Amino acid sequence: MIAVVLVRNPNFNLYMKQPNNIILADSISAFIGGIVTLALSSLLSEWYHLSSALILFIGFVNILYGCYSGFISFRLLSGNYIKNEFVIILIIANSLWAGHCFTQVWYLQDISSIFGLLHLGLEGLYVIGLAYLEVKFLLSILNPKKP
Repeated sequence: MIAVVLVRNPNFNLYMKQPNNIILADSISAFIGGIVTLALSSLLSEWYHLSSALILFIGFVNILYGCYSGFISFRLLSGNYIKNEFVIILIIANSLWAGHCFTQVWYLQDISSIFGLLHLGLEGLYVIGLAYLEVKFLLSILNPKKP
């Protein structure tokens, strides 16, 4: 619902057309998600009825991804050139992670709690939304169409 409100906001397109805002939000959210997941891994494992190994894997992947998107964000904020390949890898990583989250929801539906399934499902929706924004705004700004 928040995403719908933001997309309908007339300032949303202006805000998101600044590529560093997309990547910065992507990087910060991955870091925060990873740190919180690792810090609360034992609690989340019990609450979600998932193995500690899966919770730790999710936390470490989030931090690793935050490092990669943070690298791109740092280059953008520094005014340095970013190759298309770096952004395409970012988009593919978001899409693959969303697929992983949705697959885990399907695979773990019989053993996980509703909270674990919601966490995985909402994370999948979030990262596929980021992939969409990166395609729509970031790639088009980094590669403007020439007349």
